[in-house]
Amino acid sequence: MKATNYKLFSVEKLLALSFISFILSSCTYQEFEPAGAKLTPQLTAYYTEQPPSSIKDPRWRSLNYYTITVSDQVTGQKPADDGILNTYGTFNGLSSFNKGLGTEVLLRALYDDTNVYIFASWNDESFSPANHNWYYNGPADSKKGDNGTGWTRQRSDDKLQFNFDMGAGKKDVWQWSLGLSEPVGYALDMMLNGSLLPDAGTMPYFENELDDTNRSGPKYEWDGTSQTLNRELGGYTILDPGFYVLNSTDYLGDVVNGDAEYQLHCAKCHGVNGDGAGYDYESGVSFRLPGSFSRISRSGMDSHIDRPDHDGQGYWNAMTAEQKEDVKTRLYSWSGIPGNVLQVPAGSSADIKAISNVVLGKIDIIKKNTNGYQVMFVRKLNTGNADDAVFSPKDGLIDFDIYLYDNDDLNSVGSTGHSLFFKPKSN
Repeated sequence: MKATNYKLFSVEKLLALSFISFILSSCTYQEFEPAGAKLTPQLTAYYTEQPPSSIKDPRWRSLNYYTITVSDQVTGQKPADDGILNTYGTFNGLSSFNKGLGTEVLLRALYDDTNVYIFASWNDESFSPANHNWYYNGPADSKKGDNGTGWTRQRSDDKLQFNFDMGAGKKDVWQWSLGLSEPVGYALDMMLNGSLLPDAGTMPYFENELDDTNRSGPKYEWDGTSQTLNRELGGYTILDPGFYVLNSTDYLGDVVNGDAEYQLHCAKCHGVNGDGAGYDYESGVSFRLPGSFSRISRSGMDSHIDRPDHDGQGYWNAMTAEQKEDVKTRLYSWSGIPGNVLQVPAGSSADIKAISNVVLGKIDIIKKNTNGYQVMFVRKLNTGNADDAVFSPKDGLIDFDIYLYDNDDLNSVGSTGHSLFFKPKSN
């Protein structure tokens, strides 16, 4: 599959636009704390004739607010599927969520004659944008006995989830996912009715896999072009290819052959495990930091390696073109190949638009997320779809639960038994 909604940009323009985007979105988590507003006993949606268009709307700083103190919801679970490793950062609940620093969720809401708008902010000091990235001979999992040899899918992302009551035991699930939905400007739309299933239509992503196992390896990779997207909500963005694949091409190279060539020519400096600890010379250059080398295109990798100041230049130039591609594939498999391919959703799966404060051009997972997360959800009051809850302001209330995930697929913190109240229009 090859997406066509992109433009070509130079590296210099890419970096400049990412920097500008960072400056424009730089607001601290504390700026969204209440400033003269009142705490409400439940989440209250206020009527507006001027809907908010972004998270920067000044009303999100001054509107009456509702806070939720989270507690452990699901802890201690690890996936049973073979080949799924290291995907549960919240395994120990609050003691591991946000590195044990604690958090609360601050909520505000507005509505008009068509839509409901929900603003959520919470503190999470680390970015987790990867979701089931592919690694070859990747990190071992201390909590599972799976053999990490070969291809495995690892890591998970940060998520915020609302479960709105639909009656008859059914829940309308809205899940903002940093890895799977945020890049294209949506939230995942699902329904919980005994099991959790996606709504009808086209989801914002599909699995990047050769078959339906977690050992097959990736089917696609980034095609090396600048991943630009003009989202319906949030506007223009650039997507970091270290963690996201939008513009895709068939996966290239043979990772097994690439590892053999690497061990023969590169391991003496960069280490047998790609960690920079070579047995003849320690280069200090590690390929194992997630996203670090997978955001370098194949053509860019040629330039990166074929430098006069690179001790391995001679080895590199002695390789055939095929061997070079195989070695690049091996380097990418240490940094992590995105486990999903993004796409613009359609049908009922495209009902919930969402936008956050995250700058997606280049995500530094080492850097502290001092801004926390701010996310705005937008959805029609009544989508007309059977798999969605109906928001009826004249009825006043709809019940909901809320969940937060920190680099986790299964375990969560959050709180249940809350209500969204639609304050009637003032005459």
